[in-house]
Amino acid sequence: AEVCKTSIRQFESARRLLGEKGLGELVLRCPLTWEGVGSLCDPNPIAARHCVDTRLGPYYRRSIRDSRQPRRYQRIFGGDCRPLRRPAVMPASLDMKANATPAFRKPPVVEVAVGVQFEPLERLGVAQLGLLWSRYRNRYPITEHHPPIAPVNEVIEEVVLAQPEIRFEPKFPVPRCWFLTTTRTQLIQVQQDRFLVNWRRLETGEEYPSYRKIRAVFESGLDEFRDFLSKEDLGDITPNNCEVTYVNHLPKGEGWDKPGELHKILALWSGRHSDSFLSEPEDVDVGIRYVMRDRTTEKPIGRLHAKLNSAIRRADSKRVLVLNITARVRTQAVDSDVLQCLDHCHEWAVKGFASITSEAMHRRWERLQ
Repeated sequence: AEVCKTSIRQFESARRLLGEKGLGELVLRCPLTWEGVGSLCDPNPIAARHCVDTRLGPYYRRSIRDSRQPRRYQRIFGGDCRPLRRPAVMPASLDMKANATPAFRKPPVVEVAVGVQFEPLERLGVAQLGLLWSRYRNRYPITEHHPPIAPVNEVIEEVVLAQPEIRFEPKFPVPRCWFLTTTRTQLIQVQQDRFLVNWRRLETGEEYPSYRKIRAVFESGLDEFRDFLSKEDLGDITPNNCEVTYVNHLPKGEGWDKPGELHKILALWSGRHSDSFLSEPEDVDVGIRYVMRDRTTEKPIGRLHAKLNSAIRRADSKRVLVLNITARVRTQAVDSDVLQCLDHCHEWAVKGFASITSEAMHRRWERLQ
């Protein structure tokens, strides 16, 4: 934001508003730093420092784009404020540093899913889903129907063992509805106990729009969904899990050539046998789980799933390794709302992806930080 004569008035107005709402106090500080804002600030790489601190509540300001006049910035608030849905100061367990989050110039991501699971809405039937589509129809004119996704419960206290699953379904289960854009690269999924937003690259070659843009679509879509539930007297959602999933395609010839070369992709894979009895593996299917813990209390709050398997890409019939990273947090395990839980899942998914993959692949994907 440009430093101008109206900045002092903006600062005073924001300070009065925060005081009236009991959200804290704005304080100008020197040296000019952000404290406690974490990833909510939108830093410009040109700026060497930022200016204002503390409990901004549901407001924050963009960074000053020129820090060559520190004394002037001591007395002038050179930025504007805009409303946010969540407080800028988060609990220590959810405090994320944007600069510490890995980023890649050429990420291999082809799909991202952001969603929340909640207690089943028994009165949300097929007819109601049709009415719901009318809310999204202008933006999502295409519909599809799919079987519902089975509910997931991350049981952290016990060892997870693969066991046969027995489920009793009604004769005609309520389907999972897809509402898609005309390009089919973006969609909303709704079923009785889930709401998700997906972005897909498909054959369009569309660049990954960033998590924040997908999050914004999710937020507005979920608000619309909850408003519909309220007006149709269908109840409200009671979240129990939030999750973020990244689907990555690693084509053959781009860092690997044979299934046995997982050591070129996964940092924790040695690629060596203990003797010469076995030769090159025919195929690979690897699954790894990590417990997600609160940074302050060390209590388990969710689980990170990493799964890698080979596949044939439909668009060009090329062999690829598909690396799925899913971070799932139990909402009752953390003192935060859905959006904060999703931010926590995003942090774990991105950092987990960078941690599990090799530095050689990072160079290929042009890691920035």
